[in-house]
Amino acid sequence: MYIDKITKQDLKEYISFCCEYNSKIDPDLAYINTVTYFKQHSGKKVNSNDMQEINRLFDQWYKSLEKNSQEPDYSVYADPYYMFEVWLSWVNYSRRYLKDIQNQKVYLALQLQMICETMV
Repeated sequence: MYIDKITKQDLKEYISFCCEYNSKIDPDLAYINTVTYFKQHSGKKVNSNDMQEINRLFDQWYKSLEKNSQEPDYSVYADPYYMFEVWLSWVNYSRRYLKDIQNQKVYLALQLQMICETMV
């Protein structure tokens, strides 16, 4: 279902699902932030004002690293708007890896690579 093509409707359903479990999420704000974040990650020029929640999370994370890199602020992972990163990771990375595994040639090449790495 979500492995092949991802649509705007899929994102809206994901946001709706997240909102069911956390009433602090504004679905309209979540949609705008997520789409903008995805566009920025794809190299497109975006209005950073449309990413206010994700920017807040990035600032929180990196400021904590500046204070003490050994004790980052892991509370960002509990933030209701962390779903932006989860969605982007799924769309850009995890989904692609699952598709690669479905492709037998790629899967076999990965297996061979792992075997060779263990022999070194």
